[in-house]
Amino acid sequence: MDEALYRVMSRRLLYGWQGLATRVDLAVLQAVEEGWYATRSAIADDIDCKEVRLAVAVQRDGALLMREGRAFTLVAIGPEHSGLAALKRLARSTAEAFAQAALPSVELAGYWHDDRHPELRRVFALIYRARPAQPLPDAQWAGSEALSADPLAPLFAPAFFGAA
Repeated sequence: MDEALYRVMSRRLLYGWQGLATRVDLAVLQAVEEGWYATRSAIADDIDCKEVRLAVAVQRDGALLMREGRAFTLVAIGPEHSGLAALKRLARSTAEAFAQAALPSVELAGYWHDDRHPELRRVFALIYRARPAQPLPDAQWAGSEALSADPLAPLFAPAFFGAA
């Protein structure tokens, strides 16, 4: 059983919507900031909270970087990443590992949560976009129409390409 601690937030602000939101909402960021850490087993049956994760992708010229059929990396947040600045650093380091290159920055592209999604119904995702300053060697890029291999694409890609 996984007894590591993960970032958790109250669902209080999430009851009014489901799916993807691309407008940055300071109240949502504050709810993430005010969150706490718990084990997944401790929150398994708690309907009043969600685990916070980062969904990270690298975008250039209207396409997303693909590695092994994936464009998105979904990352759990441990206690060593406390605070919004630490989350942004985690998103950047995740994007750099995925891109296998240094990246100048990352930006928050949106949020996602949906209780109807069976595998991720207990997850609230902060979606981050990284953009390389120069072309990446040996990179494979995919536009929105070519992301079908990535099971996370239908959930998060609209934050990068607009609604389908």
